[in-house]
Amino acid sequence: MQQFEFIAPGSILQLSAADEAGAYANGLPDNSKLQFRLFHGLTPETDTTCFYFWSTANGFRPGDPAATEQLFNEIAGAFKEDLTVVEAQQARLTAFGEDALVDIVTDAARLHMRRTVDRLLAEDRLALAAE
Repeated sequence: MQQFEFIAPGSILQLSAADEAGAYANGLPDNSKLQFRLFHGLTPETDTTCFYFWSTANGFRPGDPAATEQLFNEIAGAFKEDLTVVEAQQARLTAFGEDALVDIVTDAARLHMRRTVDRLLAEDRLALAAE
């Protein structure tokens, strides 16, 4: 199970949990076999780059330092693998712009985020113009 909460303009809270099939039928049990939370914080650097901060809170054997270190190393490795893809995506966006994107059903979260950020930017512009 994964749950994400977008907090505009650039933070995401993630809950990831794993257990036996059907374990989440009534919500998240207190004793999931694997559970951790991630914070993703993105801060713009330039028009095409950003700083990406992340941290994780271990809900999987939290009293076992070796388990926490293993979890951290696995997540860090996944982020490093993703970096190549994200940089390639940004290169394509820089070359062709967002108008070249074809939106599909699985883009709903990205579209919601983009609309939210665009609305906040428009509100900021109006507030500045009114000053």
